[in-house]
Amino acid sequence: MGDHELSETTKTDCASSFPSFSELPAELRNEVWKLSLPDTSAPVLVSLDVNSWNASGTEPDLCVEYQLNKRDPIYYQVPLAFVNHEARSIALAWARKHECTMLARDGKDPVFARPFDHKKDAIYLDCIDLVDIKHRYMDRTNEPDLLDRDVDIVSDVEYVVSTQSFLQEPTLFSIKDVFDIWPMVHTWYIIEGTPSNFSSHKSKLGGPRWEITSVEGIVSTWNLEDDCFDYNVDFDDDGGNLPYGSGEASHEFGEALRRGITQFQIRLVDICEAEDYYLEL
Repeated sequence: MGDHELSETTKTDCASSFPSFSELPAELRNEVWKLSLPDTSAPVLVSLDVNSWNASGTEPDLCVEYQLNKRDPIYYQVPLAFVNHEARSIALAWARKHECTMLARDGKDPVFARPFDHKKDAIYLDCIDLVDIKHRYMDRTNEPDLLDRDVDIVSDVEYVVSTQSFLQEPTLFSIKDVFDIWPMVHTWYIIEGTPSNFSSHKSKLGGPRWEITSVEGIVSTWNLEDDCFDYNVDFDDDGGNLPYGSGEASHEFGEALRRGITQFQIRLVDICEAEDYYLEL
């Protein structure tokens, strides 16, 4: 992963905070080091990459896919890796376990990065970007190698996030479009709004990481047998408090889900900017 040095300020702070730390038993020191590593269990919100359509296979299995591996990775600050040899070995073991690689930054401490994990991470849905993705999909399928050919869309994305207002945008897109692009989606997270410092576009190297936190509240689960949503709370008869906006949005969800999606839920969540840290010793 290369040789990198922690900034002089960080090394000085770390060395002076607990000068007797090195006298502790090795087992105890190792546990302290591990406690200072970032938590990678939280799902992360990632932005769209509108340049990511790619074709593969041959007929009758010709397909196009939204290629997540072309996008920016998910960043973690791990200054522990540059404290001393003992701490570095703990940090590098953590990096290997979570498939993280080290990336250098000019004039700053390096960061670690992991790829998008479709089993927990979610795509942030932005109306303008979604329309752009649709147009690029149409452009891609009209190129000579795909023109007038039977092409399927494949994807392993399972989670998406949108704001409440996203579902109330003008008819530039439909909810069906989301399921067309990501047919494996089974969970749709909804946030009331985005923080003022949140950007739906690519973050700079080592930029903020936005994590999804569950909140107690409305959970809507698609009932395949009854062809409707079930809720974990009661609503007024007019359905005015439904977590996915207007009645039209509810209708669009139903139309999309009746095409054969067997498991689907809508959850209200919060997002927060992660704060990677290290224990001052």
